[in-house]
Amino acid sequence: ADEQDTFVLLPLDGVEIKKHVDITRKMEFQSIDAFEDWIVEHLAARIAVAKDTQIITALNDATYGIAAANILNSQSYADSTIRSIFGAIKGNGAKVVYANGKTIWNELFGIQDGENRQLFIPSAMDDPLVQGRIYGALVKQDDNIPDDVVYVGIQKQILANDFDALSTARDMDIKTWVTTISAYSLFDAGLENPLSFVKASF
Repeated sequence: ADEQDTFVLLPLDGVEIKKHVDITRKMEFQSIDAFEDWIVEHLAARIAVAKDTQIITALNDATYGIAAANILNSQSYADSTIRSIFGAIKGNGAKVVYANGKTIWNELFGIQDGENRQLFIPSAMDDPLVQGRIYGALVKQDDNIPDDVVYVGIQKQILANDFDALSTARDMDIKTWVTTISAYSLFDAGLENPLSFVKASF
């Protein structure tokens, strides 16, 4: 009786992601056995990039993505700006900073606090995407993000659904003797709490 909750549905309809490679009979015959395994691994990597792009698209969705109040433009690379970005995030959980390599190493790396201490602390970790930390938050490199754009948020607020994680198939055209190796995934993502992320453009 003391409170009433309103639920908003977050539809994850599913996006079909398809990638394929055509191989001529000559190429297939002259290549080593490991070549086809490499192609499948390459297709899987391209599917992963497409999923990452879909997550970024979801974050930018006007209805279900980051709240308008948390989309910040014309920001400066300064300590006070980074602190205000962290302060705008609502929710509990470990915070993560996402930016491309150029933004991380040319811009974020140079930010200092009021006592000229470096804000970005490089960190050698097993995860090749983790470049370091800012105020305890992991800094992850994502080269699908444009230059001078940074996403900061609570990682577990991104809902990702692998309806069909990855399927592969092969088929040959008998007229051309070209073999097609194809990979397919059905995937979608959305943001559970629109205030759990900030998109900052510098």
